[in-house]
Amino acid sequence: GFFLILTVLEATRRSIGHTLMIIGVLMLIYSRFGFLFPGVFWHPGFQVSMIIRHFILTDSGLWSTPLGVSSTFISMFLLFGAALHASGLAEILLKIARGIFGTMVGGPAKMAVVASSLFAMISGSSTSNVATTGIVTIPLMKKTGIPAHLAGATEAAASMGGQITPPVMGAVAFIMAEFLGVSYVVVMAAAALPAALYYSAVYSMIHFESHRIGAIGLKRSEIPPWKKDALYGSYLFLPVIVLVYMLIDGYTPMRAGFTSFVLALSLSMIKKDTRLDLKKFGGVLASAAQTLTVVAIPSAVAGFVV
Repeated sequence: GFFLILTVLEATRRSIGHTLMIIGVLMLIYSRFGFLFPGVFWHPGFQVSMIIRHFILTDSGLWSTPLGVSSTFISMFLLFGAALHASGLAEILLKIARGIFGTMVGGPAKMAVVASSLFAMISGSSTSNVATTGIVTIPLMKKTGIPAHLAGATEAAASMGGQITPPVMGAVAFIMAEFLGVSYVVVMAAAALPAALYYSAVYSMIHFESHRIGAIGLKRSEIPPWKKDALYGSYLFLPVIVLVYMLIDGYTPMRAGFTSFVLALSLSMIKKDTRLDLKKFGGVLASAAQTLTVVAIPSAVAGFVV
């Protein structure tokens, strides 16, 4: 148990950074030396063996609700997001945003906001959102006169909304549903308005800032044809529609997520350039697993805090 706790803390340091690891260590110290703390934080303190036993052999420490949700709902939805990405949907969303908003004042920045909001619906992950849309939008923003620091900030702010944008959303949404004892659809519906307000606010700030600094949009000739691609790729939205329908119809998030995951994989086989072989399928699993480490390991340390 002692070495497992050490392993979790080291994994936290590698995947998230020092801050959360230090919080985990402080929680362990607090469990042992509670008698040194004043007022309401005082407690008599526990022996190291008792702390380890409690953290490892009960469901109140390492194996808490956050980690349980990570190993079930979140892992399934991350697989779904990775499958949608492999099917080419992310690329279609980026083309649509570029075609509609690219020529406006501050076009690439507005395109970043819209593309990130669309991608947020299928990823639920801020990091994968930045990695997917940022690689295109940030260079375009800088090219049209937007300062580098503002370009990076725009993409980061836009991508953060992935945590609260239905239907997939971030890890917290599943943990909320578990804690509150309500269905995922209830949390999803409650998040819809804040998500819309968040992206409206980010878009508005970008609009006014672009006018202030005189950021121009892209030329019409710099935007490749996109309408035909959007039309031909519209079938890739089907897994998202199926996911929302099944959740509203009362299916469990696991069932809805798995069905949509299989459908996304099946649709990726239609076109030759997105067709999955064993290597690409392994890439889908690896992508989901890498994102999961950033969610599951903090969930383990959250169990220490709880």
